[in-house]
Amino acid sequence: MKKLVLALIVISATTINAAYSAEIQGTVESVDLDNMMITLADGNEYKVSQDIPLDLLAEGANVILNTDDDGTATDIMLID
Repeated sequence: MKKLVLALIVISATTINAAYSAEIQGTVESVDLDNMMITLADGNEYKVSQDIPLDLLAEGANVILNTDDDGTATDIMLID
């Protein structure tokens, strides 16, 4: 019984974590280096984690953003 309860807690924690993160695909419309923000073609803006080098990101790039629970992009992957 204790193993079942522990397994359910682990599954619940994993599910809750997944619910607060997102993977967003889009095209970069603009990059704001001063404020560490990017805007996608759909008009949504995302704060970007300080460790991501935004100067390598160009307007028109197709990207996948991984965001944390507050919507900050923690990972950006360029796609073709």
